[in-house]
Amino acid sequence: MSELQILSLAYFEDFKKSLGQNFETNFLSIKSKPLDTDSFKSYNSIAVVFSSRIEGEKIELDDYLSYKLLKNKVEETLVEKPDDLYEAYIFAQREKLKFDNFFKAHSILSKSLLPQEQQGRMRFGQKVISAEKDGKITYEACQASDVPKEFRKLFEDIDYLLKKDLTLEESFYFASYIHLVFVKIHPFDDGNGRSARLLEKWFLARKLDIAVWSINSEKYYHDHLPEYYKNLEDVGFFYDNLDYGKANGFLGMLAKAISYE
Repeated sequence: MSELQILSLAYFEDFKKSLGQNFETNFLSIKSKPLDTDSFKSYNSIAVVFSSRIEGEKIELDDYLSYKLLKNKVEETLVEKPDDLYEAYIFAQREKLKFDNFFKAHSILSKSLLPQEQQGRMRFGQKVISAEKDGKITYEACQASDVPKEFRKLFEDIDYLLKKDLTLEESFYFASYIHLVFVKIHPFDDGNGRSARLLEKWFLARKLDIAVWSINSEKYYHDHLPEYYKNLEDVGFFYDNLDYGKANGFLGMLAKAISYE
């Protein structure tokens, strides 16, 4: 896949060796999950609650499920950001994964995060990223002046991969790799983590099956948050000096989430 500009197959063999013996069986098992409207409401609710909680939101899963499935009342400030993210998941499940649509998804999920002029718009300022709980700086994102170029390269790679025949293992590898590169670029002023986790699933669903939306990857990342941050940090601090040869820990997390409840 020499046409790739920012992604690479160079680390695939190490990734493949790290997969558990039950990887394929676990993936096939998700296809037996129900795919009706109510089930998708539940899958999306779990996804947005835990993706939002990673970013510091206080909403509890039981409260959100009660609100979303049973129409029970809940404090509006607790659900406005998860609701925006929920709508972005619905959008992704209905639309093709492409450059313009991704900006639309970000504009939806960032309605309560950013001023209107920053929704679905690349950032202009510099970014250093810290873990939400302790404030420790974990890495410096791509220089603002390079964001358009790097983000375009990433999406050209995504477009290329969407047209290629990939194995199950390659699909998971690249979905995770896309997630990792996206957060290292950090193209927006806010909503990057939420966007990255959505993009990961969006790509995987387009390559494999809509049942992918039932994978509790967001919950897995939330429940293993120190590992999630450490694996991001292991790749390097400065964007221009990242070593994706040290990314195997991060790349393997999505595969571990397949059977996570």
